[in-house]
Amino acid sequence: MKSCPFEYNWEYIVMYHDGVMSPDLEKRFEEHLVTCQTCMEMLLNLQNDLVAMSSMKLHTVPEELVAGKSRQGERHAFFQFVHEMLDMVSGSFGTGCFENVPAPAVRGKEKVSYVASALGVEVRLVYEERDLFNIEFTKVRGRSVELQKDGQSIEKRRDMKNDSFLVEELPKGTYSISIDEMHAMTFTVK
Repeated sequence: MKSCPFEYNWEYIVMYHDGVMSPDLEKRFEEHLVTCQTCMEMLLNLQNDLVAMSSMKLHTVPEELVAGKSRQGERHAFFQFVHEMLDMVSGSFGTGCFENVPAPAVRGKEKVSYVASALGVEVRLVYEERDLFNIEFTKVRGRSVELQKDGQSIEKRRDMKNDSFLVEELPKGTYSISIDEMHAMTFTVK
């Protein structure tokens, strides 16, 4: 069996496809493609995959998957109740991190809120009272959202008809949010 001089290497396939080979290397590779069925199939598979990907709606790959982290090793956001408000102790997760954004004033009182975006949905955490907080989900029309507390589903909405919804008076615990059945974020409120 004759060995491939290009060693069936994806780098050559991609360089040829992208047109970034030197003229001499490109000529040698084209001559090679005529005789190497494996490299030709790799090139055709790449072209087919790129055509398929260009016609699909793609989601951003969560950072923990890109970094090869397991769900147990994913980064978390941690909050605590301090002086009648929710305070972020530390945190980032997946594709973004919570930012401190003022909530609309209620009865003249400004409220602290933390906003994060995941898989196109905006999630806002706002202190309520008595060590409780609310979560407001926006940009959810046509989406499915599930909220879990300590591993148990507490709110599940499918094919939303509205742009937003509010889950009120949530106690301390570890929360997980899935959007369109994809894990989006995890955070803990102590």
